[in-house]
Amino acid sequence: MSEQGDDSSDRPARGASPLVTAFNIFNCAVGAGILSLPYAFSQTGAILGVFVACAVVGLVVFTLNVLLRFGDAHDAWSYQALVQKALGRRFSLLVSLTLILYIFGSCVAYTIIIADSVGVVAQFARNAARASSSAASPDAASAAAAEANAAATVRACAIVLASALVLTPLSMLRKTRSLGPTSSLTVAALLYTTAAVVGEGVAKLRAGPDGAPDGAPGSSGGSASWWSSVDLKRGTARSFSGETLDLWRFDEGTVLALPVFVFAFQCHIQILSFYAEFRDEPRDEVGGEARSPPERLVVASDALDLAPEEEDVEGFPGFSREAEASSDARRRAAMERTVLLSMLTLLVGYATVGEFAYATNPDVASNMLQSYPATDPWMLAASASMGVSAIGSYPINHHSSRAALDDVLCAWFGWVPAAPGMAPAKRHATQTLVFVLLTTITSLLVEDLGVVFQLVGSTAGVLVICFVPGALLLASGASKTTAARAAGGSRLGGVLDGSDESAETLSEDAIGPLVGASPSRPSRRAGRHWTEGGGSIGGYDELGAAAAAADELRAALLPAEEEEEAEAADGGPSSSARRARSVSAARRADAARGAGLVLLGVVIAVSNVYVLFFARAGDDDAGAR
Repeated sequence: MSEQGDDSSDRPARGASPLVTAFNIFNCAVGAGILSLPYAFSQTGAILGVFVACAVVGLVVFTLNVLLRFGDAHDAWSYQALVQKALGRRFSLLVSLTLILYIFGSCVAYTIIIADSVGVVAQFARNAARASSSAASPDAASAAAAEANAAATVRACAIVLASALVLTPLSMLRKTRSLGPTSSLTVAALLYTTAAVVGEGVAKLRAGPDGAPDGAPGSSGGSASWWSSVDLKRGTARSFSGETLDLWRFDEGTVLALPVFVFAFQCHIQILSFYAEFRDEPRDEVGGEARSPPERLVVASDALDLAPEEEDVEGFPGFSREAEASSDARRRAAMERTVLLSMLTLLVGYATVGEFAYATNPDVASNMLQSYPATDPWMLAASASMGVSAIGSYPINHHSSRAALDDVLCAWFGWVPAAPGMAPAKRHATQTLVFVLLTTITSLLVEDLGVVFQLVGSTAGVLVICFVPGALLLASGASKTTAARAAGGSRLGGVLDGSDESAETLSEDAIGPLVGASPSRPSRRAGRHWTEGGGSIGGYDELGAAAAAADELRAALLPAEEEEEAEAADGGPSSSARRARSVSAARRADAARGAGLVLLGVVIAVSNVYVLFFARAGDDDAGAR
């Protein structure tokens, strides 16, 4: 794992707008997911599928926010760096290897989608050329053999040329925001595919199952009779083509559909890389000029004796930690809004495609485009657009896999770690070329990864999406320091960095000299306004205009003595006791949420492995007998 230090030269530059970040999230999530979601709807049912999709979006948004929260707390710029800092080096190496395997499989799938899209277009062109040719048609066997050879040749050429001329240059880019233009193509592909699927469904619905236009003589009613076919007691309805479709289902297929829903929204591996490049939110302005830091914060910095390098953030001496905390809070809130809006947009698009594709073809294939005729020009264009989408998704996913690979190699060979995309040129190029070469070879050898990738998805994917966020929350629940750090600090609004050392430093003894500590607190921390012996250079009264600010600071930083005494007289808990209980409750809540995520991941992984290798194997044996 990368040891991300404090050297700002290694920190990714912040400049990506919310729109570019949203496009990158779309690019990361959209891919094989949109092609397989209709099949997932067919396994869960039209109504239950919508509820499952909404629940999954809630889960994904929550876990993404967990990663953002702990990424801020640990100053981690990548998924694997966060795992190392929060959960330890050994666990981080395991996660890195899992990420490499998981993303490698995803990139192989993207390469296959590109090849399949080119193959569909090429087949359409061959059919058109054959129809316009006046040459005598060969016999059926010869024609089939020639078609198979042509398809294999086109597929191999598409994989090699796309990998060499398109995927390799895009994967060489070091920053994810540089992929903004290709990410916008993914959004366009999603919109077009959604429109094409909806258009096909509406046309089929209006025509009715007998193919006659709605309302025409002999028509079975089309859209007029569809709603009357809904049977809530049996949980069935008539599809647009006249077949029966399920409104809800509960069987082995439902279990296998859960990972499809979950991983269709997966962008957890890349989210911290996107966040590292997400721009800072502008500071509040008054009269067209940025507001100056409150004087009390400058005095607070002096009293805490902040080191010079910790100051001058955004040009304000002594305003560093408060200004930085406020800026980080606004930035994370903006990122969370971007994530939420992105996931909701994906939900609308996915649900629309899933419902219409399932209602049009109840026996929809795992790749929905294979359920539409190759002669349909609108769906042909949709297939081509999904190939373009895969081209954009490949480098976004490869970016995180390359970072994980670099971390593993640095741990093995003792290389100097680097932030994602910031490795030396030779190392960066070699890792990229080897990765693209291996995905190219695998795509040439394997057309359908089948059960292997279902297994990887239900284990490696669950580790990424459920286990790691759950482990972060469990670790936070077990550590008071981590909980305080992840929560964003104490009443100081971010003055604390969350470490034990800073918690000890920020004591009443450190603040007492500034705010007029009582004689019962004689010890004072040496600072710019105090001598080593504890005597004042000028005294509290000589601070002049800072006196009022000091009173405010005391109220913000230390529990007021009068408040403590009044609470004690009333027999109520002190402010410190209430704060302690609040922190304890937050830790328990984190632990409960973490345990729930880990348990959910175990259920998904175990149930899928059982269905894939035991339940289905038993069914096959029974069928053989």
